[in-house]
Amino acid sequence: IIQKVKLGDTTGAREILNEFLGSIFFESGMNFEVIKVRIIELIVIISRAAIEAGVGAQELLGLNYSYLTELSKVTDLEELLYQVTRVLENFIAKVSLGKEKKRKVRGQRMREFIHLNFTRKITARDVAKEAGLSVGRALHLFREETGMALTAYINKMKVDYGKYLLLNSDIQLAELADQLGYYDQSHFTKNFKRLERITPSHFRLKYKTEI
Repeated sequence: IIQKVKLGDTTGAREILNEFLGSIFFESGMNFEVIKVRIIELIVIISRAAIEAGVGAQELLGLNYSYLTELSKVTDLEELLYQVTRVLENFIAKVSLGKEKKRKVRGQRMREFIHLNFTRKITARDVAKEAGLSVGRALHLFREETGMALTAYINKMKVDYGKYLLLNSDIQLAELADQLGYYDQSHFTKNFKRLERITPSHFRLKYKTEI
């Protein structure tokens, strides 16, 4: 059940909880007080799993006190089972929320790193390191967060910045390509045309006169 809590798997955790409760009922001879003690022990174990999964210890301390206080007052088995299921689901919700926040932070770190460094050579390893992830996990998360592959995202940033410079400066194409981190002007032109369906020189000619 600890693994299910850490994974945020509510369905799997419920199944294991039901098995665990069945075992408790059998071992206790349906002694209500024994069942309650074992369930309280389970709550403590689940809370530790939630902390290990990244939920703040201070936050869980308050939740634990509240949950255990409520459970100690329960005198009905059905109510006890309802309460322990509710506690389990709340812990898993906290774990899932924490994972989502961490995921958003990592995605933001990767994007910010790229925005600051897109004009130089950036590798997938560089971006993964910034997020504290493996390369495979970072690439997967980046695509989920942006809807684009890392290379495509970087190329789009280069081209977008290139468009700005084409329209707002008289920079030569060779210099522009170098400034954007391309191997040469031909490489820049190829990427630009693939995204914009027009060459950089024609883009400048067509749109700069209209501004």
